[in-house]
Amino acid sequence: MSVQNFQVFRLRYAGKFEACEDCETPERLLEYFSVVSILAIYIAREKRLYIWVGSKASDSLKNYIAHVRAIFSRDLPELRVIRNITIECKFENPDFFESLDATQTGISKEQLHEYIEYQETKLLPVISKIDTLKKEADELFLSKDYLGAIEASKKIIALAEGIDDKAIIHDQEDFINEARNREREIHIEKLKQEMSSIEHEVAILAKEHQFNTALLRLDKTLKLLEGEVFAEEKARFETKKQEILENKEIYETVSNQIIKLEEKITVYQEQGFLNIALSDCQKLIALAEEHKREEIKNKYMSLWEELKHKIATEEAHKKEQSRELMDKAKELTNVLEVDDNVLPLVDEFSVSDILGNLSSDVNLMLEQIGSLLDEHRVEIKNEITNKMVLKSTSGEVIEHDKLIDVTKTSEEKEDLRYIVQSGIENPYDDLLEEAIITDLIPYNFEITNIVLEGEVVKELPDKTLTKEGIELKWQLQNVPPKKKIEIDYNLRRRVSRTIIFILEGMLKIIKTHSNLETLQLEGLFEAKMPFNNAYGQALEGLVVEDIIPLYYINFIKKPQDIFPADQQESRNGEIIKWNIGSIKESGTLEYNYRLLEIYKHEELKIKVNNLCKKIMELLEKGEPAACLPIYNEVINNLEEYQS
Repeated sequence: MSVQNFQVFRLRYAGKFEACEDCETPERLLEYFSVVSILAIYIAREKRLYIWVGSKASDSLKNYIAHVRAIFSRDLPELRVIRNITIECKFENPDFFESLDATQTGISKEQLHEYIEYQETKLLPVISKIDTLKKEADELFLSKDYLGAIEASKKIIALAEGIDDKAIIHDQEDFINEARNREREIHIEKLKQEMSSIEHEVAILAKEHQFNTALLRLDKTLKLLEGEVFAEEKARFETKKQEILENKEIYETVSNQIIKLEEKITVYQEQGFLNIALSDCQKLIALAEEHKREEIKNKYMSLWEELKHKIATEEAHKKEQSRELMDKAKELTNVLEVDDNVLPLVDEFSVSDILGNLSSDVNLMLEQIGSLLDEHRVEIKNEITNKMVLKSTSGEVIEHDKLIDVTKTSEEKEDLRYIVQSGIENPYDDLLEEAIITDLIPYNFEITNIVLEGEVVKELPDKTLTKEGIELKWQLQNVPPKKKIEIDYNLRRRVSRTIIFILEGMLKIIKTHSNLETLQLEGLFEAKMPFNNAYGQALEGLVVEDIIPLYYINFIKKPQDIFPADQQESRNGEIIKWNIGSIKESGTLEYNYRLLEIYKHEELKIKVNNLCKKIMELLEKGEPAACLPIYNEVINNLEEYQS
């Protein structure tokens, strides 16, 4: 029989048969029989196909046995098969060997089995390891872990090279090639699925106007497609990219306007300027509605409602807090003489919580209570808080706040008047439709007068007494472009007082401020600060502390029967502390301070010193009678400030 009538094929892992060359001799033919191989032996004369299955052939190869006839018809249509017979290694029938023998290159049953036994016994340790690895590789292959299968197959090749088994090496090289092809197919399929997902993702991003993110995703995808045969997909993605670039350019102007408004709204919220945030929110809603940005519109409609609620809540809380403070202040009307535009504050604590066990010794107890002053002393501030909201006729809104230091009118003259300048300047080129200015002045300053645009204000604007001070609100309309409006507050420091006492196991702390009453003499003032026990029972642990403002010389006119427990200078003025102890029911303590501006005190000192010099000169001349009128003048000058 010619060679063409006898052909041997090795089944590959790709499901194809590969022709085995050089099978003319029994020795060469025998080399193709391996425990790991599946061979197809075609006998042309009989049109018979034998499928020989090695004892260690992998399941991946065995899966193709049922489809051998179809594979031959597809790949080798010139080889007509009438009958195909599958035979297992060592279980070959006699016809198989007779057919091989008829080809003149045949091998006997003994030769084949001896060769197979050699593989299974002589090389048993290696074959056993190879068998274990083949099972592992086959399981990984079937589970589609092709990379793991390749690694296992490489180990098999290394073992096969050690025993010079070319059949196993060839088999595993084929296995690796097929595993790589399968892995590549998975990779390609994964890429296609990912591209479909990316295309969907990009479409959503573009719909949501997230153009930069969409373009970035497209660029990454296009780079991913380089080197792959995805011409159609790549062209589609390039077209999509161009569409998004065009849409981005059209969308950009409106997007920038939205971004700017969003940034402003965020900043104003963080700064607590809720009214201006609300105004910009309305602008953004109108813009979004005009350009059909429903998601933006819905988002800021929600925020608009939230801001309205928050503003209303804050206003309600502020009013409730003010009401509570006013109610507490009303309770003090029979206890203190409260000046206009002053809101006394009252704190209450449990004695045991804040002081623990009080000493039974009165002096020690008063020291314990007095120690609270460091933390609970009446607050003295040296700046006012200025807030303003400006709204132009074009719809622009500005809102900001700042602290303004309270400074003396004149350093040279030691003038103790203080001035703070508030107001606004229209920064726009169009009319300022409305300006709202809110100034918060601490209670330790009395407003002596207000000058608006050079005119003295006869009546205060809308005012609110808050915990922090008196709040004055000015509303101005139709302010011309670049127009500056000034509001000058003339202020004078008040005497600030802290009162601490025990009532029914509670520690009460009262904080208040008192005006300086102007007397006839220039620079001379009086502060009358009585304390009435109107609580219906005796009070214990009474400590009173007054802070006399800076730049005054003070004289204690009342009380005259007790002395201060302590007097010391501080950065806010002289602190005078009175440890009273107890006060009977309906008892009253009169406090009366005479304050002389320090520059007037210096003038008085100079005047008295000059008069005293004259007296000394007259005495040295031996003219005592002439001293008497001058002496009376000194007495009169001093008595003027004491009467």
